[in-house]
Amino acid sequence: MRTFAFFIALSFVTTAYADWFVLAEPDQSDWSEKRKATYAEFESPMPEAVVTIDSLGIEAHVFPDSLKNALEGGVSHVSGTSLPGQLGNMAIAGHRDSFFRKLENVPIGTEITIKTEDQVYTYQVSEISIVDALDVSVLEDTEENVLTLITCHPFYYQGYAPDRYIVRATSTWLSP
Repeated sequence: MRTFAFFIALSFVTTAYADWFVLAEPDQSDWSEKRKATYAEFESPMPEAVVTIDSLGIEAHVFPDSLKNALEGGVSHVSGTSLPGQLGNMAIAGHRDSFFRKLENVPIGTEITIKTEDQVYTYQVSEISIVDALDVSVLEDTEENVLTLITCHPFYYQGYAPDRYIVRATSTWLSP
């Protein structure tokens, strides 16, 4: 009986561990045809995290930007910015015609979560701005817990977008 209970407990732990990154199929109703096609072909490795904005229906895997085609299967953690749980500015970039399409309507105060294998970090949108595509100041490190979401702007522009839409969110959690 004790062995059976051990395997039941082990099964629960293994299932909980494996499920932290499992997502429902994304709503692609407002995605471009190109993004739908490249998403369908993407073979997903283990993500670093999952970003979720429940109120907008956004849920996406966060892959390192060193992963070729990371933006085809989710969004991308910008190299050189803080990792989840580290004090500073964590920047995540995503395409305006797929996962980050709905950022266009994000209000101040909206909750954003970053979930990793062992922790959930919560942020609130504090600022929205539009900057030139070459302006990298939004990636600068901070002394606060900050999440910066980046996508191209204007949202329905055809071709290389001249600007970037920036969603800045802050948190009160303390770094370990």
